[in-house]
Amino acid sequence: MSNTKKSYMTPEAASRIQSHSDRTGSNQDFKSRAMSSASINVNQGHASHGGSKSGSTGGGSGSKSGSGGHKGEIIFTIIVLCFIICKLL
Repeated sequence: MSNTKKSYMTPEAASRIQSHSDRTGSNQDFKSRAMSSASINVNQGHASHGGSKSGSTGGGSGSKSGSGGHKGEIIFTIIVLCFIICKLL
């Protein structure tokens, strides 16, 4: 058995992919798949809405404790809106 931990696409990672794709003009189809995957992972509790720069992709419980809880929601909403706009273009 291997001890590898599965990494899930996070909104932060999808945002980095989208930004790089927009700057370079490459991977246009992958950026929409990354955004979709991040959205699904957040909805299923595999990734958090955002606010963490640690790179951790643990199972988010959906609870908001401490400061900055709404910041993650706002970032996620912006990412989802960017995804929708990209799909319309």
